Amino acid sequence: METWDIYDKNRIKIGNCVRGDSFAPDTYHIVVDIWVLNGDGEFLVTRRAPEKTYAGFWENSAGSILEGESSIEGASRELYEETGIATLEDELILIHERMEETAHWDSYFVHKENKPIVTLQVGETDDYRWVTLKELDQMAEQGILAGPVIKRYKLNREGLIHYLKERITGAYGE
Repeated sequence: METWDIYDKNRIKIGNCVRGDSFAPDTYHIVVDIWVLNGDGEFLVTRRAPEKTYAGFWENSAGSILEGESSIEGASRELYEETGIATLEDELILIHERMEETAHWDSYFVHKENKPIVTLQVGETDDYRWVTLKELDQMAEQGILAGPVIKRYKLNREGLIHYLKERITGAYGE
């Protein structure tokens, strides 16, 4: 049984709940998403498994943090669970925070110089690709990124360009 910490609008912990429980008004859990960049200037996307909502659509790694975890600990765990990519917490860079209806969202960026080996999580994902930012743009336009991922991508795009330019000279010209 997965349990989550519950927070108020100011991100002050006020309790916990079991995944699937309804939220009281003005209460939130923390959700993270992670954008992985390799040394070739490509981002990792995975395809959602047939048994998942948004089956067959592409996404970046994301998930809820567990009870007792910090946001960054949850991001590191989620990335490892969904892709097999291990990352140290100090490698993760927070690029965007926002509040939605029942969640505080934290978006992270991580750069892995070498193209890491990806191990897919059975029941969660069934394929993966490394794509350029231009390809991500095209995937969003074509509607093959999951709807919520398109929203996250649009919110994080400028931050991704910033870190891409910082790490990979000439990989993406605007």
